[in-house]
Amino acid sequence: MTILGALTTDPVRAALPEGVEVARGWLRRPHTLPAALRGVDRMYLAPTPDTVDEVLAAARDAGVRHVVDLSGEPESWWGSVTRAVEASGIAWTHLWPGDFFENALTWAPQVRPTRTVREPWPHAASAPVAMDDIASVAATALLDDRGARAPGPRPHRPGDAPPDRAR
Repeated sequence: MTILGALTTDPVRAALPEGVEVARGWLRRPHTLPAALRGVDRMYLAPTPDTVDEVLAAARDAGVRHVVDLSGEPESWWGSVTRAVEASGIAWTHLWPGDFFENALTWAPQVRPTRTVREPWPHAASAPVAMDDIASVAATALLDDRGARAPGPRPHRPGDAPPDRAR
């Protein structure tokens, strides 16, 4: 039987659905994790470069067998998370989404009055991914021993972005 748990600093404010086991803790305060990780087999690791080594040590000590992390290419700012997860001795699945679709909302203040997207590299292509889709892939990777493969969306230039969310 799979038991879903969540780590939060404020269980009341988190308003998690019924049936979710809630543990109080914070990735940026690793001393809060040993009790929260007790009995955890698999975990999702949000990117916390400043404490990632301590978090993974607590996970390893608690017997976590698999980590699904949100990180990125080793040469990017996410690299410390990627390298730490790979060096942890725990089985892992990396999620490297590139750009978040929701970040396009930062263009709204300039697009409304000018109907123009201004970017430093307007001809560079990227493939933004919606956070809901990343969460779906993370859930699949956590629940399925075979792992998850998601090729992602087709790249496009900033000015070519669709006006509404496209999957």
